[in-house]
Amino acid sequence: MADKFEPKPEFKGEHKGTEGEWKVPYEKPGPEKGTAYGIAAVTQALEGLDFPASKDDVINKVKGHEDVHWSKDKTINLRAIFLRMDQKEFESMAGVVHQVSEEAKKEGLTGEK
Repeated sequence: MADKFEPKPEFKGEHKGTEGEWKVPYEKPGPEKGTAYGIAAVTQALEGLDFPASKDDVINKVKGHEDVHWSKDKTINLRAIFLRMDQKEFESMAGVVHQVSEEAKKEGLTGEK
């Protein structure tokens, strides 16, 4: 007969009561609390924007949040990115995120071509 399941000592979490189901605290390295990178930083800068939104609405919304961390060592200027875009209207946050991602690719910030 198999021994009873026991978690490793480094897993200090809550047990849900079922063998093998442990809630382990999230301990991955990442940005400090309140800091975001990439698309998460873009969505934070645009939080509260109503859609559909015009290009001018988006540019006005990013005032004060123009520079966002695309990665730990790269910052992008959202205002400059939106000013370069041909698109005049955004139907959703997903549309904004897609366009910013495409611009980041053009600038070589994503590792994709």
